[in-house]
Amino acid sequence: MPDNGLSNIEKASNWFQKRWGGATLYVVCTSLIGLFFFSIVYDKSVNLQAVNGWVSLILGFVATLLSIISMILSFYNLEKSNELNQQNSDLIQKMLNMQVAITEKVNAIHSDTTRYLMDGYRAKPVTIPNSGTWEKQ
Repeated sequence: MPDNGLSNIEKASNWFQKRWGGATLYVVCTSLIGLFFFSIVYDKSVNLQAVNGWVSLILGFVATLLSIISMILSFYNLEKSNELNQQNSDLIQKMLNMQVAITEKVNAIHSDTTRYLMDGYRAKPVTIPNSGTWEKQ
């Protein structure tokens, strides 16, 4: 079960994934509206150079914010990848252990069968657990 920090990052990642475009558009539009609103309030004219500089500044902030979020998400993805690699390694180790156990059992059956065939099919009592003995008829 993932720890609470990773699940919080996952929730934030899902939220941000759905809303990043709208949030960016909201910030840019709100800042432009604010620029024009304050130009009316303070009786200053807004020229193209001021709007261009303001948009550049806002987009720079948005780009910085998005790069920080991207870096956080890359660390989260690295952590998840390491966790999955560890789970896969554990699973492969269990499979190898099972393969060794199966190989040992097959070898034991093979040696028992070979020994039985070498004895020339002579009847020998075989003990089966919890069922008594059996002899070849």
